[in-house]
Amino acid sequence: MADLALHPADIGAIEPRLVRQLLLRPPALTPHALHILSEAPADIHARHRAPMMTIVLRTMSLISLDLMAGQSEPRVMFDLSSPKHSVLLEKTLEHIFLVELSKILLLQVGCSFEVLRSEFDSEGYDLVVDAREVIRHIQLKGMMRGGARSSVNINLGLGRKASGCVVWMVANPQTLEIGPFYWFGGAPGAPLPPLGDKIARHSKANTQGIKTLRQDLREVSKGRFERVETMERLVQRLFGATAPRVALEILRAHLAERRGGGDAAHSAWWLDQAAKGDFSSIPDDLRWDTSAEFAHLIDGYRLLGVEGPPEARSHMESMRKRRALDGRWIGTVSDLWIMLFLEHRRFRFEGRDPSPAEVADLDRLCRDLREGAIALGA
Repeated sequence: MADLALHPADIGAIEPRLVRQLLLRPPALTPHALHILSEAPADIHARHRAPMMTIVLRTMSLISLDLMAGQSEPRVMFDLSSPKHSVLLEKTLEHIFLVELSKILLLQVGCSFEVLRSEFDSEGYDLVVDAREVIRHIQLKGMMRGGARSSVNINLGLGRKASGCVVWMVANPQTLEIGPFYWFGGAPGAPLPPLGDKIARHSKANTQGIKTLRQDLREVSKGRFERVETMERLVQRLFGATAPRVALEILRAHLAERRGGGDAAHSAWWLDQAAKGDFSSIPDDLRWDTSAEFAHLIDGYRLLGVEGPPEARSHMESMRKRRALDGRWIGTVSDLWIMLFLEHRRFRFEGRDPSPAEVADLDRLCRDLREGAIALGA
């Protein structure tokens, strides 16, 4: 302001009604605005100025404005961990879960779906989601990242539903973003795995100081849940594999990212084709001892969405548990390819060769992966 030079002729008269008014103190007056058209931003005090819009200063206090200037952290409205906000937090996480689930079903799987809720909780589920001809009764559990909870209670009634399951979400306390997830359930159409015999107890003691048993609930430890890193993979657990077209696009995009825009030379021409997303030339005699280069066409950690071996361990355990009775490996092409990648990394880290029994299982993995990849590409 010190550099501005105003000529006395440019200073207009102050409106009589504003004389002797304290403009920076909020008086008990009704806010009022002067609506005047404007064409050019001329000085507001000039005698010959273009009309413009302004607001009478006495309608506000410039001193009492709290602009939170210089604050780097958002203001916390309340403590989300407080028990009095537990219901609010539970419903908020439920809505976030449905938003993320809806995006995957609509944009990646490409299917319509229905969401239903029970009038009251008697059978142990929060939501019913109908998609891809699969009806899932879902119990939702939530936990903030870093939480120490080691078990949850599951209603016996949920085990009587055809596709009952439990989704245990981990939420970021700062952003409420959800993931990873812990999954307890069977394949689409299959009931819950056995809940065990550990009867849950009430969280509060009675007048005698005893936490009584809750005969309709079973306590299930976190160790029995399968860790699922992303919502995409959770949707696979809930409703089966994603649409083949989308699965193929995701896999080819990852392979293209691995190539980095170039065509690296491989030891065999069919590996060059596979790296470009053409799986039709994978030889029918692909075995464990010839699969290392093929396995490393992908970055299994990145495709799985984890940082390294510790986080990938749950995927390997899940894949082994899901094997069919006849020994077939069950999962998407990405699941099987990631498993092959992880097995090669595991034996390299362990510094040993697989046993004959392990080789037989891994040869079967190669065959199942080859068949799935060719079918997906077709």
